[in-house]
Amino acid sequence: MKKILVVFNGINVPWHILNFAIDIAKKHLSQIDGLFLRDQEIIYPFPNDLSFTEVDFTPRGTITEEDAILESQNITTFENMCKTAGVNYQVEKDVLFEELIQKSSEAELIVADTTPDFRKYSLNDILKDAHCAVYLVSINTPAVEKIILLYDGSASSKFAIEKFTGLFSEWTNLPTTLLSINPPSNIDEENNAYLQTWIPQHFSMLNKIELHGNLKTELVSFLKENETNVLVVMGAFGRSAISRLFHRSLSNVILEETKVSLFTTHK
Repeated sequence: MKKILVVFNGINVPWHILNFAIDIAKKHLSQIDGLFLRDQEIIYPFPNDLSFTEVDFTPRGTITEEDAILESQNITTFENMCKTAGVNYQVEKDVLFEELIQKSSEAELIVADTTPDFRKYSLNDILKDAHCAVYLVSINTPAVEKIILLYDGSASSKFAIEKFTGLFSEWTNLPTTLLSINPPSNIDEENNAYLQTWIPQHFSMLNKIELHGNLKTELVSFLKENETNVLVVMGAFGRSAISRLFHRSLSNVILEETKVSLFTTHK
């Protein structure tokens, strides 16, 4: 693993994601690139109405100066943590989202928080556009002790599992659950070989669980019973822009309703 991109809002930095990235970088001799995204300037849509609120708002210039100082302090903390750990690093600030996506084509992994404070961007933007794998670290999962592989027989779920195995081979000996929800009654020869041969060969402590019912309800219920130090591995579930207006993606459901960390990728 040559390069890990760690994505921050410059003001509110979740340091647990850097601790995770440093641990991985030390094991894989990777470089960490700390990317401090350029945040959206706060502009009040109806400034004339502020007089009716009787609230003393800080002038925008002062907010900008305070944010710049805080970001500078956070960058110094980032550098000091990397130096202390002895890992190679570089820092870039005022990074645009488009630049992050471009840089992801030269990296093996993006690391971010499961609940980032991005005003202008969303995790969905990163998940659907990134050119490399994405690891979202929950503050509630300081260590990975169990893996849950979400498998639906699709090429995307296979690709995610295989990518995870390649990047994190040291975790393939952890207790691992292969979770399928509403699997088809007739499994084709290719999927059967994958289930019976490939996965057991790569995960030494594997058990298989099948659930039936509403996909999201069953998944959330299962994860809430198994969310202590758990990492969920899933493929990217593509939706059209119109479909996303009416349905939360499965990754959103996991992030919003459980405390697990999430690894996902797509071709």
